Amino acid sequence: MCKVSGKLKLCTCKTQNVESLKHYWVLHKFHKSEFEIMGLPVLPQGFEIGHETDKSNGDSLQAMLNEGSCFDVELQIDNKDILELHFSCTLKSDNKNEVHLVYEFEYKKGKWRKTGFDPFNTDKLQKDQGKIVNPFVKT
Repeated sequence: MCKVSGKLKLCTCKTQNVESLKHYWVLHKFHKSEFEIMGLPVLPQGFEIGHETDKSNGDSLQAMLNEGSCFDVELQIDNKDILELHFSCTLKSDNKNEVHLVYEFEYKKGKWRKTGFDPFNTDKLQKDQGKIVNPFVKT
C-alpha cells in the first residue's frame, strides 16, 4: 500500500548515499542560482497510486511537518528551504514493480507548503539528509 502513515519520523542518521535507502529525505537551503534549465518534468505518481491517494499523502505529510515533531533533532529551517520526501512502495495491483514517490515542500512564513517536485531547480543547495522510518500504513 502506498498511503502514508500518521507517524512521520525523519532521522538524521548518517549514511554514505541516501538514494540507496528505500525511504529518505533531503533538506535543501535556498541559494539563488545563475544557472537556468528550461523544461517541466511530468511525473506519473498520481496516475500510478491514484490521484486521491497522492493528494491524501501530500496533505497528511504537510500536516505532520507543520506539527513540528518529525525530525529526530532540531534543525535550522529558514524561508525558502525545500524538503524532499522520497518513498518506494509496491502497488497492490502489481506486486513486482516498485513505484518511487516524491513529495516536495517549501518553508514559507513558518509553515511547510506542498509544491510540485522539480528535479531541475537549481536554487537548491543540499543541507541535510536522512532516513524516513515506518512511512506507510500496514495492511
